[in-house]
Amino acid sequence: FSGCKPILDSSSFDKTAFTADTYNNNHVKFYFDCHAWVRVSISYDFRMVLDDIIKSVMPPSRVSVIIGEDYQLKKSILRDYLTNKKYFIVLDD
Repeated sequence: FSGCKPILDSSSFDKTAFTADTYNNNHVKFYFDCHAWVRVSISYDFRMVLDDIIKSVMPPSRVSVIIGEDYQLKKSILRDYLTNKKYFIVLDD
């Protein structure tokens, strides 16, 4: 996604704990329309990551309809869904 911004760490800075505190903050949750915390392994499959993001941000009724669709269509549907929304998506490795 072109809107992703990494959280840069400095020596001995626990960026996961910092991000978790921010993610779980009630003001942050209120500010964003959608939020997702997705665990990503070193050898990730972006198709699975995309599915996890979709499952986290979209209503279950929409998820059940699109989850079986092809990768390009899912990307397009997610992009359209997030357009004009404020979202906070954490990809945690």
